[in-house]
Amino acid sequence: MLSSAVRSAHNVGAIVIVFVLIGLSNWANKTGHQSSLTPQQMQLVTNFANKNNLNVSNAANNSKSTTAITTTTIPSSSSNICQSLSPTETIFVLIPSYRDMECSETIMDVFMKAACPYRIYIGVVEQNSYKCGDFGCKSTIQMAIQDAINDNVAVTLRKLESNIRVYSIDAHDAKGPNHARAVAMRHLYRGEMFVLCIDSHTCMANAWDIKVVQQLKRCQYQIQNQQGNNTQSGATAYNSVPNKVILTMRPGNWTKRAYAYTNSNNANNNNVNIYEDNPPTFMCAQGFKKDSCLPIISSQQMARSPVKPIPQLFWSSRFSFTYAAIHMECPFDPLLHHLYTGDEICMSSRFWTSGWNFYTPFTMLCLHKEDKTYRPSYWETQSLALETDTPMITTKNKRALSQNNSRYIERRSDAAEMRVQVVLGMRTVQQFQEPNGVATTNNNADDCAIRGTNPFQSPNNLLPGGTYGLGTTRLLPQYSEFMGIDFRGLVADPLAILGIVDESDAAELLCKYGSNENYLQRKSATESIYAIPQ
Repeated sequence: MLSSAVRSAHNVGAIVIVFVLIGLSNWANKTGHQSSLTPQQMQLVTNFANKNNLNVSNAANNSKSTTAITTTTIPSSSSNICQSLSPTETIFVLIPSYRDMECSETIMDVFMKAACPYRIYIGVVEQNSYKCGDFGCKSTIQMAIQDAINDNVAVTLRKLESNIRVYSIDAHDAKGPNHARAVAMRHLYRGEMFVLCIDSHTCMANAWDIKVVQQLKRCQYQIQNQQGNNTQSGATAYNSVPNKVILTMRPGNWTKRAYAYTNSNNANNNNVNIYEDNPPTFMCAQGFKKDSCLPIISSQQMARSPVKPIPQLFWSSRFSFTYAAIHMECPFDPLLHHLYTGDEICMSSRFWTSGWNFYTPFTMLCLHKEDKTYRPSYWETQSLALETDTPMITTKNKRALSQNNSRYIERRSDAAEMRVQVVLGMRTVQQFQEPNGVATTNNNADDCAIRGTNPFQSPNNLLPGGTYGLGTTRLLPQYSEFMGIDFRGLVADPLAILGIVDESDAAELLCKYGSNENYLQRKSATESIYAIPQ
């Protein structure tokens, strides 16, 4: 049975074609945008598309339980959309994965829910412990294909198998998701036009690939229109560039993949309040981390789905879709080892000061599995020494090795927080020191950054204009004013806590809080949050 999102895509197929194609053409002409693919890559994509006219319309009926995914039928109009799209409009899906059994199902979900799967290229940085018997993401898919050789799902996945790129790192050497994202862009990216960042336990909406491009263009047109009408406010009040737009959010939670996108009236549905036509989330400030004083970002679901682009205060790595150029301009810092609070505010600041604006998607384009109990976490790296099968290491030595690993991870995590503090102006380069008090100013760390050993290297690269520092299009004090957090005073104002960009925008208040009255009630009950109690 088709979901409402897919039925809608079927009904407005012609509109999507006109919007995406003419919109892309107009935008390219106005901005002088050049394709990031080489002519050889363009020809490769064109040939692949012509030779593989993928048809997954019967996938849902023929899929077997061995794949453990919920596939969907794609509207017949999608083939026309795909044939009309430029072969350069490809999407690179960046997925860091740490010992995650959901990784392979996420990959299959990305392909099978896409309207034009041949345009999708997936890059997985796989951090598995093969000593513990972990299966690789791609090898699991290959086994699923072999088990369902006559299945249309398997046929489709076989054609797309070469679109999956994997970079393997032993779990013992894992350095956290930020390092993994840097590795993916360095080793797996091949010049695709767009980049989508998600986690390895994500469930996508139907025809997500068409929707994200469509929504990204609508955001760009809104900025252009506001600039043309001299009505800039909120997100566009700070020297905005029309083509510098990011769709980002923290997706809603899912508990069972098979029920993630069923109708909300289904009594057996465990996600009755979150499915693909439900409103998306918006991000807000929650407070400050106790020891490092780095801002903590949270999210809540909108009261209503937007009918026009709604700005965000922050960027999230759980869902981020934009042009690949952003990752050339603001590359992920590979030395943010084992950092799990502070990375998003760091990247938010770097992106925003480089001229990029954040907008929420119009619907819940994907869901994210919040439950972490089903899989190991990055922090277990400290105890992997206890699982080693080396006979020469005694149990006592294993425990000692585990304690050393724990101290090693904590030290790297502290160093990563210090790097973020330098970026946000909370610490100077001179204060960027190792625990023993010895400051490092080596500027030649980029060559070894990916195999990245010392997170204390190259603090000068964290300064504005540096490789991993703030941009120079807008100033950090402007971003502090825009999103309501004072990095030096360590205070978050009520607007930051409420996630509001522009109080004068009635559409924003309506979408986020349902009505102006509801918003005013919440605001009257909200007080500023201080990192240090006043």
